[in-house]
Amino acid sequence: LSEQDAGFLRAIADQLAGAIHRAELFAQVEELAYTDSLTGVASRRAVELALDEACAAPAGPGSPALILCDIDDLKRVNDQGGHEAGDRALCGAAEALVYAARSHPDAVVGRFGGDEFCVLLPSATVEDARAVATDAVQSLRTAGGERISCGVAARTDGESPAELLRAADEAQYRAKRAGDYVDVVAAG
Repeated sequence: LSEQDAGFLRAIADQLAGAIHRAELFAQVEELAYTDSLTGVASRRAVELALDEACAAPAGPGSPALILCDIDDLKRVNDQGGHEAGDRALCGAAEALVYAARSHPDAVVGRFGGDEFCVLLPSATVEDARAVATDAVQSLRTAGGERISCGVAARTDGESPAELLRAADEAQYRAKRAGDYVDVVAAG
């Protein structure tokens, strides 16, 4: 190789190194955008994208089911034990939901913000989702963790992602008010 050829190869190598570095940075930014930094579960945006994709398929048995949960009295936990106690409660709830959803390989567990979590089960029934929610509630009770209230809804008639979220949210608030901890409502 001539000196000119070596210089040309160095220039190409520098360009490749820069491109690889930019790709690594992009991957890190993407991970930050789609992962909740405290709990390690998916971010709200990641769950919403997965829900949009799941709802793009025709409705029917095994269509997406959704669980919305929040930690009961997280403010009290923070007031009594500080924000570290609140963070532990959030991480404990995330772990319980991930563990409860373990038999659904396509499950997406995410933190919607604050003390609210979502579990999307793209190919599950409402009964499957209720079982996941009940398992998570029981797991936290057994471990002495904070209580969570969960609402469950499943797509039955072509509901939009927003309608499915609204139905699960309604069920979650009903569960919280009733003290049942898990409630199911039909979407739509």
